[in-house]
Amino acid sequence: MVSPAFTVKPSVGSKNISKGLKCEETVMYHFTQMGWKCIGHRKKLFFSEVDLVLAKDNKILLIEVKSLHDQWMAFERVPHKQIQNLIKNKILYQVGNPRLQVECRVCFVLKDQIVEEVYID
Repeated sequence: MVSPAFTVKPSVGSKNISKGLKCEETVMYHFTQMGWKCIGHRKKLFFSEVDLVLAKDNKILLIEVKSLHDQWMAFERVPHKQIQNLIKNKILYQVGNPRLQVECRVCFVLKDQIVEEVYID
């Protein structure tokens, strides 16, 4: 069962919130505008913590969020081990929830608050 959605508008001007949390809020807002519901934030799963766990219909998204100032350096921001752990989390989440389609994504937040998604499989 999916918990009720909550929408968080990005707090761009707030100085009390860390840069990482601001980026996570931006990505969460991006997906909630498309009908996704947040069912986990900084959720500890089997192999590592996942920044966002979102649900819509019979789909689950496991999302790693990164801020990005230079698009040429995108995958230097995501260590290989972190990608492996994300994929392992996906596999175990899928095994435990066979009726759901589970996907992994890395979302980069650019300096102008634009969200770029990369599908991981």
